[in-house]
Amino acid sequence: MSISLNEIFTFVTYPRSFVHITECVEGAVFLSQVYFSYIEEKEQPFHKTIDEWVEITGIKPDKLRKIRAHLKSIGILKETKKGQTYGVPCKIFYELNVKKIYDFISCEYKKEAA
Repeated sequence: MSISLNEIFTFVTYPRSFVHITECVEGAVFLSQVYFSYIEEKEQPFHKTIDEWVEITGIKPDKLRKIRAHLKSIGILKETKKGQTYGVPCKIFYELNVKKIYDFISCEYKKEAA
């Protein structure tokens, strides 16, 4: 019986240009997954837990916090917290500024072409 790698492993890919935006490979992986989810949700805010992000990306929660903070500080990621009640944690909804991503990428390409 033959088993392919696709049956054993979950592959996570990212655009190389996302490394320039996030300043690290883990950030590029996270941004890629946020982008994928955002497009899949027809560019509407979507919810995932930190545990789900860890499962999807393999990135530890502390590193995820730093990556999210960086992406928010440069205007690419927007987080909205909803539904916090006593004893129940709020849900975080994620939204991307896709135009800002394109701006970063086109600026990077202009630097490389010069």
